[in-house]
Amino acid sequence: MSGPSRAIDDGACRALWSAVLIQAIRDLDGKYQNERFQARQYVFFEADRGPGSFGWVCHMLDLDPEAVRTIVMSKHGRSRIKDKNRNRGRSMLKAMEREENYA
Repeated sequence: MSGPSRAIDDGACRALWSAVLIQAIRDLDGKYQNERFQARQYVFFEADRGPGSFGWVCHMLDLDPEAVRTIVMSKHGRSRIKDKNRNRGRSMLKAMEREENYA
């Protein structure tokens, strides 16, 4: 698999794709079974090809898809990312980048 040749520089595009990734991570712990199933399909089983795919989004955000998957595989990893964003007002993307360094 080859990723995009360069990361997105535009803040609005980064914010949009960050929101997509964040929502997928939140949906892994969603209230409804279908929501959780779709999130697992997107994060863990969908082919990482084409715009909007998990791998594509990660590459566009300068994140390693496998490292992000490793982090979100555990409920603890997901909660650390969500808690950092919710409680301290930090960008969840920045929290993921920090977690990626520890994975």
